[in-house]
Amino acid sequence: MNKSILKKNLCSFVAQYQARHSTFTRWRSPLMAVASADDPLFITLKKAVSSSHALPKDLLSKARSVVAFFIPFEKAVAKSNGPGLLASEEWARAYIETNATRNVLGIRKIMKISAQLMCAENVL
Repeated sequence: MNKSILKKNLCSFVAQYQARHSTFTRWRSPLMAVASADDPLFITLKKAVSSSHALPKDLLSKARSVVAFFIPFEKAVAKSNGPGLLASEEWARAYIETNATRNVLGIRKIMKISAQLMCAENVL
């Protein structure tokens, strides 16, 4: 499956999910990137984040690629947070709905990729 097909499927999934589930949250266009599982930049995560940070091959030993995606809230959600430590109700709801969407998306992508005789694991 090539990058443009993955991106198209991601955008389509998010739009359909919003319509099907009548989510309160509205999202902007998802962001997606693909990298080689052997990219040396992954090693820098052990220095920047934690020495115990897992690398792609730690999670899936035969990994060749890593697909990362981000589903951004509409701008009004981010602006709804005021000063202080607590998130706005709108942001909290968007956070919960986005994580639910991401989890369903991860499972569906794995099923689709597996059906195409590729190997994948859900590591969310």
